[in-house]
Amino acid sequence: MQEELIKAFLRQNVWWDTNKVPEELKHKFIRPKVAEIQGYLEIDRILLLLGARRVGKTTMMHQLIDNLIKEDVKPGNILYIRMDDPFVNKFPLTEIIEIYRQYKTPDGTIYLFLDEIQHADEWDLWLKTIYDQKENIKIIASGSAAVQLKKQSESLYGRSIEFTIHPFSFFEFALYMQKNENKLLQLRNKINFDELDFDIEATELVELESEMTSLLNRYLVRGGFPEIFNISDLTKSFYVLRDDIMNKAIYHDIVTLFKIKDPQIVESLMIYLAGNSAEILNKDGLSEDLGIPKPTIYTYLDYLKRSFLARNSRNYSRSVKKMLRTREKWYVPDAGIMNMLNYRNETLLSDGTYLGHLAETVVFNHILTLAEMQNYKLAYWRDKNKSEVDIILDMHKRVVPIEVKYQSKISKQDVKGLLKFMDKFDVDKGILVTRNVFKKESYDDKEIIFVPMWVLLIAM
Repeated sequence: MQEELIKAFLRQNVWWDTNKVPEELKHKFIRPKVAEIQGYLEIDRILLLLGARRVGKTTMMHQLIDNLIKEDVKPGNILYIRMDDPFVNKFPLTEIIEIYRQYKTPDGTIYLFLDEIQHADEWDLWLKTIYDQKENIKIIASGSAAVQLKKQSESLYGRSIEFTIHPFSFFEFALYMQKNENKLLQLRNKINFDELDFDIEATELVELESEMTSLLNRYLVRGGFPEIFNISDLTKSFYVLRDDIMNKAIYHDIVTLFKIKDPQIVESLMIYLAGNSAEILNKDGLSEDLGIPKPTIYTYLDYLKRSFLARNSRNYSRSVKKMLRTREKWYVPDAGIMNMLNYRNETLLSDGTYLGHLAETVVFNHILTLAEMQNYKLAYWRDKNKSEVDIILDMHKRVVPIEVKYQSKISKQDVKGLLKFMDKFDVDKGILVTRNVFKKESYDDKEIIFVPMWVLLIAM
């Protein structure tokens, strides 16, 4: 059995012989998140890369390995293991490490990359044991089934740092497509979102507008999963998404981990969320529509959220207790997933109502990523008179109301909700996301910044 494990080592660690990571494993495009994670390799913590299937965690691990080799770490000191490999996951982690030590006799720090860690039995206890022994081993682990990772990683408190890996942002997508990289970076550097300072002129956007709008349309249809970027046929790309999201994430990960007897309920709930993304969820009505008891809906929504397949926000209030009693607004995590489950193709770009919900979903997901990184709070707002604002970003020192109106003509009615919120909570600046309008308007002592959606997403 040890021979089979060593063969797995050799299959998965080709840099031991070649001194480099193959291009097909590391790819050319490097996401900004890689540099962030790289900066924590010197910290005495286990690094956990969490995210949905196919967001690029394995690629990022190989890019980290490539960087280590370029920094003169001996290739033999880097062990990468896919824990879903049947020749691997039958061994305890401590035995895997011991067999590796006997085979490679590494000298100095060992970098242990464990991909799909949730496939190892009691993985969290093994990582805790290895970490606590202080054996000069740096552990980087990834996992897709966040439900299991989140449930078990309590034993790693104080020992680990978690990085959530999301689908590509629009900015990353634009860079991946190699569209005006220098000009995009220049534009991005002129925007200080924390201060709501868009230090740009409308004329500066003209040169980029046509290309970025075309690229945004593609992103709105296909979403940010890198696996499908180079699949030209939309039907095929959605087939890949369905296989990863419905067949694997739901029917394998969630169902297996929680021993769900009727997985179609989870699928039905996911389809419902996709059809009602960016809307306030009526759980009583949903329970009646789907024939599912309300406690079951609460439980399954939690499973989907922990698996990075659903996201939510509550009605804004300065009182945390009051917010926790409000109804939730739910979103799917990616435009491609939303469109795939709704059987929508490029014609969605001319469907005003659907496109409005899709645009809000995309903006929400981008702002949520920012909120997670900065420990900000996210909400929506609706008062008793049904005045509302799509997204409220609480940045501690500043509260920012954000309304999404993905259209070219903006009326006075479109800013009413923003102004009511700003008056009620004494907020001086707000953002209205448009299709192509960029300007600043003053309303007494209030200011609303009209920002094209592609510009706002570039700033995220």
